[in-house]
Amino acid sequence: MQARAYQVQALDTIYDKWERFQRIIVVMATGLGKTVVFAKIAAHESRCGNRILILCQREELIAQSLRTIDATSGIPCSIEKAQDRAADTSIVVASVQSMSNHERLARFKRDAFNVIICDEAHHIVSPTHKRIVEYFNDARLIGFTATGFRADKKALSEVFEIVAYEYGLKAAIKDKWLVPIVARTIPVQIDISKVKLSHGDFKPGELHDALTPYLSACADELKAINRKTLVFLPLVKTSKKFASLLQERGIKACHVSGESRDRTEIVRRFRDNEIDILCNAMLLTEGFDCPDISCIVVLRPTKSTPLYCQMVGRGTRPVKGKDNLLLPDFLWNVERHDLCRPADLYAPTPEIRASMVKQITSSQDEFPLDIAEENALQQVRHDREKTLARYIAANKNRKAKTLDPVWWELLACDQSSTYEPSFLWEREPATHAQKEFIDRSGFDPTSFTRGYAAYIIDSLMERRRDGLATPKQCKLLQRFGYKKVETMDYDKAMRIIDRIRKKGWKR
Repeated sequence: MQARAYQVQALDTIYDKWERFQRIIVVMATGLGKTVVFAKIAAHESRCGNRILILCQREELIAQSLRTIDATSGIPCSIEKAQDRAADTSIVVASVQSMSNHERLARFKRDAFNVIICDEAHHIVSPTHKRIVEYFNDARLIGFTATGFRADKKALSEVFEIVAYEYGLKAAIKDKWLVPIVARTIPVQIDISKVKLSHGDFKPGELHDALTPYLSACADELKAINRKTLVFLPLVKTSKKFASLLQERGIKACHVSGESRDRTEIVRRFRDNEIDILCNAMLLTEGFDCPDISCIVVLRPTKSTPLYCQMVGRGTRPVKGKDNLLLPDFLWNVERHDLCRPADLYAPTPEIRASMVKQITSSQDEFPLDIAEENALQQVRHDREKTLARYIAANKNRKAKTLDPVWWELLACDQSSTYEPSFLWEREPATHAQKEFIDRSGFDPTSFTRGYAAYIIDSLMERRRDGLATPKQCKLLQRFGYKKVETMDYDKAMRIIDRIRKKGWKR
């Protein structure tokens, strides 16, 4: 099994980070083959004489890990779950629920494993995961997750030291490894304003009660969507009810849950297109692959970005004849509490998200998320230009030897104001090399932390790779009255500055 270019890059970056950090995490969008990456890591570590423990949440993920390791290396593995006991193999694939049992852990020495690989690592802060990681405390740890990292980053920093590699949804879609996503507003007003929260998310039982009056209207709307569809609902009884309503409308629909005796047969029928719409209550959020799904319906509203990304990720895999993934977006009435919407998959800031949501909800046509984001960026740039003009006017007489970060953020639409340190190392003082780079870029480095410095340097390096003007060039050209300097090429900026210099610094 040949690794793709980004998978090779991930492996190189992982081993580079492991030289400095013992506990690292990798973020790769669903459908990009994170199992292939950690299977290759397991094979490499095994050949180096190390013992590896792979932790999985579900039975499907255990089976997937075993298949992938066999396909990539053929190295034998053993299983630790339920009635199965691990044999003396270098790679052990274990169920988290079984492995976290105190008696089960006691069967292993604390130094039994040199490396722990945690699949679906956004669960790492759960007591079961932490018990295992703390027991094998000296082992190197690497976690893999496909979810949006924003919501869980601070919690995950309790365990992990750094994000070693990240290849997100937008980048993968741009590189054509995943399909584009389009959203369509469904004109059904669903009132969940009275639903209470538990552990930061909506209570499933109360969601069921709130959704039930609207299920018939939702079923009517889905009848017009002629796509292979996966529907997520809050409870098993909600899922059964919705599947029944779809069947009443002549739609080939079915419900599946962990309690379904014919669960494997139902999934097979869905894969073979004998079923058009499959309803479930959180059963298929992880480890379920059916590439020709082209519509995901989230009737299980959530405030959790990782959970939302997991649900949507079931439909982003490419397959011949599939042009995009459709996300029907209902008109949720939530009042005090916001919830995850299609815009959250793309929007880097709250202001861009708000603009994207407004665009999508104002149209009942299919709205590509990349176009919605680009429109939002243009609006944000327009608003920031006005703010920048007022800022420049208020500070026109101010003389400073260094550049103002506020001015740069407004000028370049840099999102540094949204930066928040999460990992401990980010709060440390900036390194000497970082300070030198920031100083050369024209900013005062004295107040920069190591994390903020890394954030700014990354953004400046990205501008350099794109061939754009430096902050110093932008400031100088702006002083001589030039507009849109933040989008000017570096070489063009150099030519203009050279002409100004030859004319005695006159425009």
